[in-house]
Amino acid sequence: MNNEDNTIRLAKRVADMVPCSRREAENYIEGAYVTVDGEIVEEPGARVAPGQQVALSADATLLDIAPVTILLNKPAGADALACLLPEARSKDAQRVRFLKRHLRNLTACLALDKQASGLFVFTQDFRVARKLVDEGATVEQELIVDVEGEIADNGLTLLNQGAGKVSWQNEHRLRFAVKPPKPAGRQAMRRRRPESHRSKAPAHRPHLHVRPAAGRMALPPRLRALLSAIYSRVCVNLGVRPQG
Repeated sequence: MNNEDNTIRLAKRVADMVPCSRREAENYIEGAYVTVDGEIVEEPGARVAPGQQVALSADATLLDIAPVTILLNKPAGADALACLLPEARSKDAQRVRFLKRHLRNLTACLALDKQASGLFVFTQDFRVARKLVDEGATVEQELIVDVEGEIADNGLTLLNQGAGKVSWQNEHRLRFAVKPPKPAGRQAMRRRRPESHRSKAPAHRPHLHVRPAAGRMALPPRLRALLSAIYSRVCVNLGVRPQG
């Protein structure tokens, strides 16, 4: 009989060792309270051999692991889920107890396009997801748009005919204070303006940077459609063709 045939599931080993039920053993393991040869193992189905050292942490508890909500400051061009992997987290973030099960059954409530940066919300809590959906649509949000090139003299006026207030934050950034428009409003924002209403063509494509206004509630789940509409409008009024 070879060594592989002598291995058993870690959950069974822990249940026999404590002793406890198999389900309780799985809770210990998924809570990161069990080590195998000094290394934390969070998979109840992992195989262990008789000669391996299995230990239960002194602070192990069977309290339920509460669903988590993750607020991610996503960099532009980054994959949001990839930012949650251990190798992508900073040293400060790694001090926080973060379990593998925290990555299961996540709902992306505030999804951003890959090229956008800003607040990205994941949650396992249906109450959080419901609150963002039901109440998020009534809250004004701030979006910052980086632009390059020249805008027509009446470009700012045209932008203010959309779903919110637009102003210059500095020479290269526009600030949008917006609420999610009704479906008809989103369709109107998508319609292209006549050629005479376009500005001088800039040298480069605008780059979107999104962030929620300080002290405000998180962006609503319909942010992707709103971003697309605003981005299209910016491109039209700056005289460039939307990409992506």
